Amino acid sequence: GAGAAQPAGASFSPPGPREFAARGAGGGAAASRGLRPKVVSYNVLSSHLCEPSHFRSCDPEHLDPAKRLEKVKAKILGEMSEGALISLQEVSMTWAGPLHALFQQRGWHFVSHLYGGKHSNYMGVGVAVPPEYEVLDSSIARLSDTKRWPRAPPPGFFGRLKGAVAGSAVGLWRRATGRKAPTDPMEFSQRRYNSVVFLRLRCRRTGGVFCLANYHMPCAYWSPPVMVIHVAMLLQHVQRLAAGDECILCGDFNIQPGDAAYNLITKGVLSEEDRDYPPVPAWDSWRPRVEYAMKSSYRDFLGSEPDFTNYAQTRDDPPFIETLDYIFCSPGFRAVEVRDLPPRGAVDGPLPNADEPSDHIMLGATLELN
Repeated sequence: GAGAAQPAGASFSPPGPREFAARGAGGGAAASRGLRPKVVSYNVLSSHLCEPSHFRSCDPEHLDPAKRLEKVKAKILGEMSEGALISLQEVSMTWAGPLHALFQQRGWHFVSHLYGGKHSNYMGVGVAVPPEYEVLDSSIARLSDTKRWPRAPPPGFFGRLKGAVAGSAVGLWRRATGRKAPTDPMEFSQRRYNSVVFLRLRCRRTGGVFCLANYHMPCAYWSPPVMVIHVAMLLQHVQRLAAGDECILCGDFNIQPGDAAYNLITKGVLSEEDRDYPPVPAWDSWRPRVEYAMKSSYRDFLGSEPDFTNYAQTRDDPPFIETLDYIFCSPGFRAVEVRDLPPRGAVDGPLPNADEPSDHIMLGATLELN
């Protein structure tokens, strides 16, 4: 349903809220009075990642890409009628064209970037902007390119000896176990092509300026340090571009409440003693630190995260149903309404099903300045 959920007590506020004394292009809070952007975030499930051989527990009729696209468009049209800013993830090359036409025919801008591989039909992310907003600035970046990756210093004699011994040991281990060698989180993070779309927007009605970013995190749940690295790079990049303007950050983050990466976002700090703190080399001065914490809109309004945002079962794996999607905002925003989401027991899953064309559900929040 698209109704508004009701608050449950005091809203969540991360410790040490940042004071926005120096404003960017927005000209200060006074210029933004009356600003109440509605934002939705939706992982649409790529047209090429929904094969019946993969989603074996779902009715094949509900997996047909053409039928799913029409259902996705119907959901989007419902949000367009309310003037919502729309952040989409897993937009495939096959669907990017029809979605662009859908938005353009109604006078909307659709800023998108596709970066995935052939198996996902080069899926990426996009943000649709209604005519009510003027795009002041637009940036698209491969997130790993926003960080400097210094080279390791040349190893000395003992370093080369240690590397040779370690390489032989890893080779023996791989042959004995049949497994791949453990992946270094920093090297893995550097190789990822995941890209972020960032916009600075001005509301034509109020003159208020704010920023909106959209990102799809790597599906590297098996390596929490990788998730911490990408969350840190993401917030560093977005907060640097925002330059003091209020900011909203949407996406499929592939992290659950309480994970180290989630804590870094909502608390603004992660202890080096945390078991998931990434192993940053001594020669790299970068650290997973952020300028300020960001609030989760649902937790801010309801006091807790949704019961779930992703309900999927692939091949013979057990069903997975957890919260992975979020709408985060800078401390200057507060949530005044959120899209009503069903509890897991009320859903005929796994997804997709007759009503939901994706394995994720759509999030929505209306925000205003504190």
